[in-house]
Amino acid sequence: VLRLLLNNEENDRIPIDVKHMSKASRSAYYELLDTSFSSEDIPVIVSHGACNAMRSIKDFDKTDYPKHAEWFNDIDINIYDDEILRIARTNGVFGLQMDERRIGSKREISRSKVIIFNKRRQLRKKSLLVWRQIEHMAELLDHAGLFCWGIQSIGSDFDGIVNPLKGIWTAEYMKDLAEALLPHATDYLDQNRLKLKELNRISPETIVERVMHLNAMEFITRNYNL
Repeated sequence: VLRLLLNNEENDRIPIDVKHMSKASRSAYYELLDTSFSSEDIPVIVSHGACNAMRSIKDFDKTDYPKHAEWFNDIDINIYDDEILRIARTNGVFGLQMDERRIGSKREISRSKVIIFNKRRQLRKKSLLVWRQIEHMAELLDHAGLFCWGIQSIGSDFDGIVNPLKGIWTAEYMKDLAEALLPHATDYLDQNRLKLKELNRISPETIVERVMHLNAMEFITRNYNL
C-alpha cells in the first residue's frame, strides 16, 4: 500500500502522515524511504504531533536536551529528535498537536494551571507549552545547521482534540494563541538570538507567522498542484 501511495509516475503521489504509526511502523517506513525511494524527494509529515526530546527511536531512553525532556511527555507516539531532523531535511511539516496530554509532561501541565481565572494569564501559561515545542525543534535544527523555523505549524486535528489547552479550545481561538506566542518568541530571541546561526535570526513576528500560517501554506504549495 505504501509503495502504491508513494508512486509518482502519474504525478499523483500521496505523502504519508506518520502521526498514528507505532515506532515499528515508523522505522519500517523510514527504511522504505531510504532504500526503495532513496532517489526521490518525499516529505515526511506529522499532521498533529509533539516532541518528546529523546534522541531516536533506537535510543528512546537517551536525550541530548535534558532540560527539554523534562518539559515533554516521553511517550513513543511523540516524535524523536532524529525524526524531526528527517522532517526538516525532506522539507516536510510538523503540525503541533493542541492536546495538553501530548505536548507537556505531567509536571509542566500542573505548572500551567491557573488557580484564579484570568484569561491573559491562562493564555500565557498554556501557550508556553506550545512555545516549548517550537523552541525545542528550533534548537535541534539550528544545531544541525538547518533553517530552524520552517517546519513548525498548527496541527489542529480538525478540532478533534481530546484534551484541548484551556483557553485554546478550537480553531476559533487560533488568533489568541498567535498573540500569546509572540511574547514567548520575543523573550527567546532577546536571550538567544546571538546563539543562533545567522540564517535563523529572524523576527519574533515572522516566527509566529510561520507557525500559524506560512509553513503549512508553503508545504501545501510545494506538494500539491494548486
